Amino acid sequence: MVHDSMCKNDDCGSMIMSFNRGRHTLHVEADLFVENRRRLADKFNNGCILLQGGVEKNRYNTDADDLPFRQESYFFWAFGVHESGVSGLINVITGKSVLFPPRLPEDYAIWEGQIRSADWYKEKYLVDEVIFNDQYAIYDYLKRENVEIVHVLVCVTCAFVNIFPLGGRKHG
Repeated sequence: MVHDSMCKNDDCGSMIMSFNRGRHTLHVEADLFVENRRRLADKFNNGCILLQGGVEKNRYNTDADDLPFRQESYFFWAFGVHESGVSGLINVITGKSVLFPPRLPEDYAIWEGQIRSADWYKEKYLVDEVIFNDQYAIYDYLKRENVEIVHVLVCVTCAFVNIFPLGGRKHG
């Protein structure tokens, strides 16, 4: 079980995330993931790196989880994100990192509690920007930033869903 906690940083008075796997385990702070993103970006010469996090799966036609959710390993290494359905981007040239969490409907709060704001994600995971992943949000971001090269992790059993529209987006 993962135990998230927001810890006060005495140096600057802000809140930072740390997590652990129980009482007698090490606390891992978000700074580790910032460093991992920097190290990853240093391995590339151009473009952006786009990673998709894991997606929670439900049992058949129910709202019950099929298995306990576990984040996609490469995405977790780079961003430290525990939530389902989040994607992340690292700009290789600027080092800027962006999270794309799903936009949850208001009634989600009835079952799951508080719906988190963009600032909450930004502060917890120490990313530069948070954009809720509405339809084409990642595509629009890449277009707005004039990104020509996107590095993705190719895997046989996973695929980006709802990130790039087939045939490009129709404007107008």
